[in-house]
Amino acid sequence: MYVAHHLMLLGHQFIPLLPPSLTSVNFVDLVPVLRRSGTQCFMQQMSMQQSQLIQSLNTAHGTHDFLTSTAYYRIVCINRYYS
Repeated sequence: MYVAHHLMLLGHQFIPLLPPSLTSVNFVDLVPVLRRSGTQCFMQQMSMQQSQLIQSLNTAHGTHDFLTSTAYYRIVCINRYYS
């Protein structure tokens, strides 16, 4: 998503350095594609970390109440809402 943001500004930033034949070049068309790709990668990483965290908590003693608490289910609902 960082790269997508900078692509929006890249053409304006370097237009004085481009030859006249390339003054209409911009990268705005790539922004939605990169933003979607970045979001998918981020959500996959968050899902993997969530699975690892739950697995670690399942093996730890004294955390059974956390996995059945309403806070955990709120987190799951928020995650499903944004995916």
